Amino acid sequence: CDGTKPVAVAGVMGGQNSEVSNTTKNVLLESAYFDPSSIRRTSKRLGLMTDASRRFERGCDPNMVPKALDRAIMLMQELAGGKVAKGLIDVKIGEFEEKVILCRVKRVNRVLGTNLSVGEVENVFRRLGFAFEWDGENMFNVSVPTYRFDISQEVDLIEEVARLYGYDNLHRKTTSFHNSKQPHSEVFFFEREIRGRMISEGLQEFLTCDLIGPSLLEIVHGSVMSEDALVKVLNPTSIEQSCLRTSLLPGLLQVVKYNYDHQNHDISGFEIGRIHFKQGEDQYHEETVVGIILSGNNHPHHWGDKPREVDFFDLKGIVENMLDGLGIKNLTYKNNELPHFHTGRQASIYIDQLEMGTIGEIHPSITRKLDVPQRIFFAEFNLQDLFASRAKDQVMQSIPVYPSSERDWTVTLQESILINDIFELIRSIDSRLLKNCDLRDVYRSEKLGEGMKNVTFRFVYRDVKKTIAQETVDREHARITDRVRSLIG
Repeated sequence: CDGTKPVAVAGVMGGQNSEVSNTTKNVLLESAYFDPSSIRRTSKRLGLMTDASRRFERGCDPNMVPKALDRAIMLMQELAGGKVAKGLIDVKIGEFEEKVILCRVKRVNRVLGTNLSVGEVENVFRRLGFAFEWDGENMFNVSVPTYRFDISQEVDLIEEVARLYGYDNLHRKTTSFHNSKQPHSEVFFFEREIRGRMISEGLQEFLTCDLIGPSLLEIVHGSVMSEDALVKVLNPTSIEQSCLRTSLLPGLLQVVKYNYDHQNHDISGFEIGRIHFKQGEDQYHEETVVGIILSGNNHPHHWGDKPREVDFFDLKGIVENMLDGLGIKNLTYKNNELPHFHTGRQASIYIDQLEMGTIGEIHPSITRKLDVPQRIFFAEFNLQDLFASRAKDQVMQSIPVYPSSERDWTVTLQESILINDIFELIRSIDSRLLKNCDLRDVYRSEKLGEGMKNVTFRFVYRDVKKTIAQETVDREHARITDRVRSLIG
């Protein structure tokens, strides 16, 4: 205060009523030292991180305050032609004495793993300019100058001994290994397996921060999780690190944006990390998820094979390879119309009633906000759900002895009929001979008409006991296809 009113928050921020302007003629110069911990508490409480608070909370030499003031006055006089008024006001609680810290030679050698003599430790203190007294056996009483405000206890003196003696001279001993009787965590090995599978798909591992900001949340519409599920940080270092992520999507979008701005347009990566959310008022949860991000071309430029842009099915193929390798079968896909995905290019993947993950193309409105003029594809799966759904034992089957027989079937469908629904109908028909059915082609043209498509399926038939006859295959194939036609209507 100036005697009548406040003019500043000490050590943090000055007031507008006392700032220097173009019309200022008289300047009262203050050189101060404040308690670092007090300044840090004030800065945190007010949410103000200024140049002044950063300097004061790191500490300085309190006995240099008058000398620093004299130096500043001299510079103002020499460089700006100022006239120095007489008088100096020095207000302090008491004198700032040098700290006297106990340092034991045996303790130095025990911490550093050395065999230094008393003379060598004494030489270090002498080189530092520290006054000391030795008790004649093992102990030094070291007087630390006030300008070394970073030294407050014995271990700090030991660190100074190590620094001047030379870290290269500290020999590292062989560490003895004691195996724990605690068994390894299966989830840890499973996480490492997923990481290996992602790398084998040609993906690069990314590491992003758990902390994100409101600008990223606004870009993804806040749709990954509701606002109530968000966990906010009480004392964030910045507004862009003020809440914990509820999905890997914001961080991976930031990776794509950063790379695109630096002319690296082809991104194929994954991340295994933690997400955080709360349920209710005080129920906090942390889960491990794996995220996959694709954008740009599917492979580098090659003169003989022109690259193409990645699409939804590139991402779906990576996901299916991962799930198939884990022995997770009987998957179903459902469009839950998640707002951060393209309306017609997304799917939530279920096993029975459990939703274990989602895949899709990021909504164009989000890519426009990012200013990334290329499509971005993203998938995210809960590692705990994958771990619980994986096949515990992989049973190997011998190669079939008898040959199979294949039949193709093309059917005209309306665009509104999902191909997955046709697969469900085929699987619902009990057949001893049908071993597999997959999609071969989807054809659209003006001749078929708007809203129509031709879909070709390939059926594989086999009898495990004998070579299957052509007539038998034809009858079974006709029975199945006729049944599917009747169910389609």
